[in-house]
Amino acid sequence: MNALFTTVLSVVSAILATLLTIFLTPRLQHYFWKQERREELRLAAIKEFNTLIADYLTNQIANPGVRPHDTFFQSFQVTTAEVKALFSENAWNAFKDVENMIGPGFGPGEGRTVNDLVEARDRALRVLYAEIGILRTGQ
Repeated sequence: MNALFTTVLSVVSAILATLLTIFLTPRLQHYFWKQERREELRLAAIKEFNTLIADYLTNQIANPGVRPHDTFFQSFQVTTAEVKALFSENAWNAFKDVENMIGPGFGPGEGRTVNDLVEARDRALRVLYAEIGILRTGQ
């Protein structure tokens, strides 16, 4: 009787473990895949933001007050939408501070300098990187 109970218990345990594995493994893999993909998208948005601001700053230093091409603004709008969709409101606000400095009214005599934009960009990057766990808050 005891041997029969042990055998049945072993078979039932094996079947339950197999079913549990079949049921949970794909769901767990999908969950972790979504998290990984989200972080990849967030990193790509940060990289694009940094690249666009570097381009803008380079052009402003070389030609102060010159308006960027429309393709710059189109690319920046794509990045803006990604940051708004993928990051928290705090990160969005830091990004928005930089966005508000771009365009008309930028440059000497307008109350905003290249250095102001660099500082705003650096603050935004710290917030964005902290949100994805690359920097600790306060670094």
